[in-house]
Amino acid sequence: MIRECAFQFVYELPPEGYYLGHSVAAARIELGSKLALEIPESIRDKIDYVCPVPNTGTYYAMGLARAIKKPYIQGIVKTSKTERSFKMKSSDERRKFLWNKLHVIPELVKGKSLAVVDEAIFTGATLKIVCEMLREAGVLNIFLCIPTAQCRYHCDYGMQPPRQMLLEYLPPRMLKVYFDVEEIFFQSDNIFLQTSKIFSRHICTECFLGGQTHAYGFGSGKKRNKES
Repeated sequence: MIRECAFQFVYELPPEGYYLGHSVAAARIELGSKLALEIPESIRDKIDYVCPVPNTGTYYAMGLARAIKKPYIQGIVKTSKTERSFKMKSSDERRKFLWNKLHVIPELVKGKSLAVVDEAIFTGATLKIVCEMLREAGVLNIFLCIPTAQCRYHCDYGMQPPRQMLLEYLPPRMLKVYFDVEEIFFQSDNIFLQTSKIFSRHICTECFLGGQTHAYGFGSGKKRNKES
């Protein structure tokens, strides 16, 4: 894996750790806080709770809850501490694993409107199942809140085993239908880049931003074609 990699601090590294001399947890909280800029007041007024996908969304959700002044609640819990689903190649295997790994607490979320926070949308497998579980538990409204930029491309270095990212074949305009949610919010490309720069101005964000990274001194600057 390349040394300076946004995927590492976004997803792979433990929150208590440091990356290139900076706190991973603090960077995640900051990204969560800044995501508030993308959420209109009309949506904020509807949100009852900010709820993370465990454990990847936890620190991002803390930052967002603080920024929009809404209660933080752990309405979804992990029932196992086994391997992470992203590392599984088979989609059927991942789906079965996730249904056994995650558990929604209906007493906390039924009839509520949730800002559901996860670190990113890579394959979309986890969030798809989380949204299904929340609907079954009687959640009224789901607003997906993603504190990173859209992950547009698979990375041959960090993302193993290899598989397509959701946004490599599904246009962003179809995400609400795919996840069956009211709205979905991503971090702006600019803010994601600027936050990444606290680690290193040369950190690679190619999987998120592709050729756009070149203009900011990131990544290889290789241009890729994709329908938005």
